[in-house]
Amino acid sequence: MTAVEHLPKPMQAYFDYYGVRSVIAEPIMIDGYVWGCICFEDCTYGHHWPTSERSIFRAVAANLAGAIARHHAETELMESTELLQSVMDNIPQAVFWKDRDSIYLGCNVTFAEAAGLEYTDDIVGKSDRDLCWYAQEAELYYQNDQFVIVNDSPLYHVIEPQRQSDGKEILCEVNKIPLHDLEGNVVGLLGTFEDVTERQKAQEALQQSEAKYRLQTQELQATLDELQRTQVQLIQSEKMSSLGQLVAGIAHEINNPVNFIYGNIGHALTYASDLLGLLNLYETHFPSRHPEIETEQEQIDLEFLKADFPKLLESIEVGAVRIREIVSSLRTFSRIDEAERKVVDVHAGINSTLMLLRGRVSPQSNSPNGVQVVRNYGDIPRLECFAGPLNQVFMNLLSNALDALEDAVDFYQNQQRPYQPCLTIETSVQPGRLSPSDRDPVVQDQLVVAISDNALGITEAVQARLFDPFFTTKPVGKGTGMGLSISYQIITERHGGSLECVSELEEGTTFVVKIPLG
Repeated sequence: MTAVEHLPKPMQAYFDYYGVRSVIAEPIMIDGYVWGCICFEDCTYGHHWPTSERSIFRAVAANLAGAIARHHAETELMESTELLQSVMDNIPQAVFWKDRDSIYLGCNVTFAEAAGLEYTDDIVGKSDRDLCWYAQEAELYYQNDQFVIVNDSPLYHVIEPQRQSDGKEILCEVNKIPLHDLEGNVVGLLGTFEDVTERQKAQEALQQSEAKYRLQTQELQATLDELQRTQVQLIQSEKMSSLGQLVAGIAHEINNPVNFIYGNIGHALTYASDLLGLLNLYETHFPSRHPEIETEQEQIDLEFLKADFPKLLESIEVGAVRIREIVSSLRTFSRIDEAERKVVDVHAGINSTLMLLRGRVSPQSNSPNGVQVVRNYGDIPRLECFAGPLNQVFMNLLSNALDALEDAVDFYQNQQRPYQPCLTIETSVQPGRLSPSDRDPVVQDQLVVAISDNALGITEAVQARLFDPFFTTKPVGKGTGMGLSISYQIITERHGGSLECVSELEEGTTFVVKIPLG
């Protein structure tokens, strides 16, 4: 603040041009920073400004600074409010908030569309009774609101019916949480909902599918139980002369429910694929999920279920095929029909059989480490054989080995001795022997499959009867006595090979399958 003549020459020229004789400038301070300044000019005469005038000018600058700060705050608040509303309007779920009396204070566009409102501001001051919902729906929403507000407790994943503005009736998954003021008092609630009608239908369809296949499994088990009872009756009656006719009848009876399952498993795979595809669409289009949903997905291991469920159905399909092959083996045993030879990968057949038996290989209550499976696969060629019956041989031999290992686990536990059950599968090619005279092969090259266990072994008396029809050492209801007999017939009669048993007590047992290559 000074007379103009006391200012630097360039500034004097500027003020002289406008006729200014003296000037005073006060800074405009906002939040401790100089935002700008305000100048007061006297064009009458040059002088020093008195203290009283300077105080007035400082007050004017301070008031101007306050007005500017308020304007900035109001602008920022408006921009923040608009940004928040824009964010909520782009959330796919419907969002709303209410006061303690369940009166709406605001919502996003999704909610306004569901409620039949043109603008989001139209919701302010309304209750659920003023909207397009049914009266009973509005009452339900009010009761749930009051539960949240009175109990200061959230509600998550509540399924509520809702009639929307277009008359469509849907199911909503609703979440509501209480809102608090700075003192912690409940002042209202914040809520969201989304249409889960299709998801609910998918879940119901999945549950119905599971119930359907549980029923079919029970029917199949009942048929198998009937088969076992029929076999016991045959043993008791000792009418071996009628074996072929009886086995044919049994095969026919078991074939019907198996064909029923086999005929429907393809549809089950399609349904499962459709349902999992729908679930993937939900996850793709609704990536932001509530933390409780994320927690539930981790607890049920959703990614594992999505990956494993189709495999489970495929295993059921493989099992149904195997049972059909068992029926075929029964018919073959009774010389009802013949199968077709084809070239197959023997290792693939063994591996698929192990897959079906993996539940018995994995850790159990009496064997926490499970069964150790060792695959010593050699370099063997593809084999021309009766693939289905050969796979059934592998199923019988591997199942018997696992039965023996389970008995060994119980035995060594009772003896309080350490024991690790082990199942070993070895494959190789055994070269044929040549005649020293004409060099023609006496025995062809043979494919060898050896299945060994380290169980308790088999006595010589039992070994002598292993391949007799209906001979079994298992309790009634667990073994039929048909497995090894059918396996022996498949290997020896249909493949021209051999099936041998080598066993030593408390050391284990090995079944050796040899099939000529040629």
